[in-house]
Amino acid sequence: MNKLLKAIFLLSFLSVSILGSAQPKINSPFSRFGLGDIPTRNFPALSGMGGLASTFADQHHLNFVNPASYAFLSETAFEIGFDARRSNWIEGNEEASLWTGNLTHLALGFQFTNQLNEVLDGRQKPLKFGMAVGLAPRTQVGYNIQTIEELNNETQVISDFTGEGGTYTLTWGNALRYKNFGFGFNFNYLFGNIETLAEGKPNTLNSYGYSSSNSYSVRGVLWDIGALYKMPLADPERAEDDYNAKRAIVFGAHVGPKSDFNTNQDLLTTRLSTTGDLDTFSLKNERGEGVYPMEFGVGVMYEIRNRFRVGVDYSFADWSSYQNDAAPEDPLQSSYSLNLGAELIPEIASVGNYWKRMRYRAGFRYTKDPREVLNTSLTNLGVTFGLGIPVLLARQQASYVNVNLELGQFGSDDTLKENYIRLALGFTLNDNLWFFKRKFN
Repeated sequence: MNKLLKAIFLLSFLSVSILGSAQPKINSPFSRFGLGDIPTRNFPALSGMGGLASTFADQHHLNFVNPASYAFLSETAFEIGFDARRSNWIEGNEEASLWTGNLTHLALGFQFTNQLNEVLDGRQKPLKFGMAVGLAPRTQVGYNIQTIEELNNETQVISDFTGEGGTYTLTWGNALRYKNFGFGFNFNYLFGNIETLAEGKPNTLNSYGYSSSNSYSVRGVLWDIGALYKMPLADPERAEDDYNAKRAIVFGAHVGPKSDFNTNQDLLTTRLSTTGDLDTFSLKNERGEGVYPMEFGVGVMYEIRNRFRVGVDYSFADWSSYQNDAAPEDPLQSSYSLNLGAELIPEIASVGNYWKRMRYRAGFRYTKDPREVLNTSLTNLGVTFGLGIPVLLARQQASYVNVNLELGQFGSDDTLKENYIRLALGFTLNDNLWFFKRKFN
């Protein structure tokens, strides 16, 4: 229990420290719509398989998308992740390239039953409990756009639009597993700040420019539930032994209902003459409300324990129901995602060949984005490759360095398109001594 309290305190301290000094580092023109870009909630181990989040339940790795997976952990897992993204933006004959990246998550998960005690006792408990806490970005805003509008042969209006900030979720989840079936829930505290600025400057005298500064905070509670079922195959003698079944088909589902959030907005609007003199201004401080959409996902996976897994996922989010009093001009559409992926471990207990102990991953994902530009839908098409590199620590415990590379294309050929390369790096540290009951003869 002392370890648990210390770990939660350390995670909270790190979260507050990082939030106080870092904002999501992105530069995406599309992040001006809604609450911004929606980063993947998959940690690198899942991202390498295209994002098979609905059915992923691993004894060493965390999965915050389906909370039922916490009860399938066999060790305490602490995860931290980073990413870097190289983007090449294309609009007609114009191109621009840039690098972005940041910390992606901090997470801690554990099971209340220690596997070593079960080995020493010679029996496995059918009922298990898991818990997890973590911090990750929910949406990200970062853009700097300039447009030139021709009003007539003499007048041009140069407009600049900038934005930064985003939202985060602080997650606390619990899970229960009975034999082959697991159920869990996440309690997510949504918070963050978004700041946008729009300025227009005409190039003629006796005209007026404008400036509109909008800064608002977001606060709310989101929650979601998940379920997992592992159906053993061709092993009738161990049909009741859920996690140790050699082959299994895994069914998974998760859903997050529509939830409300609150906003607190400071809106400053000014009108300036071409000489820069202030003409009029308006300052408002308003409290508002918003609606975060319903989300759900389902999937199926075939796995051979400690050797191979392959699966497919489908997820949907009803962003057409999104509302935000602080930014009411941003209508969105429903979105969905299709994910395919696989993982191969040639020989997990190999002694003489380190490469055989590694986890090789590959996947594919197709996503319809909730945002539209000029009545054109935005899509994201990506191919992923990943490695799970085992690292032996004290007491021969296996921890992992997870590396994921994604090659993709986002946007629309008719408006603005992004070709990107994303590299994600995650560290998973495992400890099997939590809740270990020492016995003395």
